[in-house]
Amino acid sequence: MSRHLQHEIDIDAPASRVWEILTDTDAYAGWNPFVPRFEGELREGSRVKVWLKLYRWGTVPFRPVITSVVPNKELRWLAKSGPTGVFDVQRRFVIHEREGGGVRLEQGEVCTGFLTPLMYFLDLDRRIVRGYRRMNTSLKALAEAGTSQERARDGAASESLGPGRME
Repeated sequence: MSRHLQHEIDIDAPASRVWEILTDTDAYAGWNPFVPRFEGELREGSRVKVWLKLYRWGTVPFRPVITSVVPNKELRWLAKSGPTGVFDVQRRFVIHEREGGGVRLEQGEVCTGFLTPLMYFLDLDRRIVRGYRRMNTSLKALAEAGTSQERARDGAASESLGPGRME
């Protein structure tokens, strides 16, 4: 049995800015309500330690292996509870360029294994999607705030040159 979960959000910022925030795992405690703590290196094959805030269940640690790191495009990991086939979670963060600017961030996972029905009977899917939504909304606010500040700074710099003058 498998279960697919996903949340997407449009962000008015370049992929590089979204990637910068997503991969600055040391800063998660300051902005990320779903993954408040992350330890380890974002390198294919490395094992990291991730803490998920599952609300009434508290904060739950797990140790996935990073399976894909493509700058400005995707980050993926695989977490297993027990041997393969018990409860495996393939998590993905995919950044899609949008026509006209900005990106769509897709956060999702595929859960497999014989414990999958039990985990969802316990309301895990709703908690996970709520966490995705909160994380994505916070990332969006942070990415767009940085973009707004850059636009304001760039606008002030060009205004200081005077009308019709260019650098």
